[in-house]
Amino acid sequence: MLNKTGSEALKDAFYHYVELVHNDAQFPDHVWKAGFFTYLPTKKQKNRILKLSNEHEWGLDAQDIRGITITGSFISHVMKARMTKDGASWVECAEILSLSFHATSEIASNVSNQHYRQGLMFNSKKRVTVAGQSQYAISVFRVENEISPVTAYAGNRARFESKTGR
Repeated sequence: MLNKTGSEALKDAFYHYVELVHNDAQFPDHVWKAGFFTYLPTKKQKNRILKLSNEHEWGLDAQDIRGITITGSFISHVMKARMTKDGASWVECAEILSLSFHATSEIASNVSNQHYRQGLMFNSKKRVTVAGQSQYAISVFRVENEISPVTAYAGNRARFESKTGR
């Protein structure tokens, strides 16, 4: 894992921490809450988030879009939701996360009124197979004073389009 960079290192990090959470590894409270690592959006993704922030008056500026911290509670939430609702394995959860937080992921806003200040990361280049279904990996983030992850799942293109209105 030490000699890898970019998407390969990110994928390894997601697999490593998802497996640890799945195996009930114990983490110091400060590590669990502060985060395991940070996803650094590409320049294109940062520009898109900034554009959405301006359009939706989220109040972010370029300095606020440094990264998205991946915490233990976020990984745990995604795993519980996907394993319970979708019958996903921990490996499929790691794949959903690694593909949605990816340099090729598109950024859009969540157009539903009940999801105020939410953005989506959607990987339309690579698919993930969950419970035998080939789907797209999607993660949701919330914009407050910073960008924080909310959840991640796999869905078809129609689901993504219904969330983004495009």
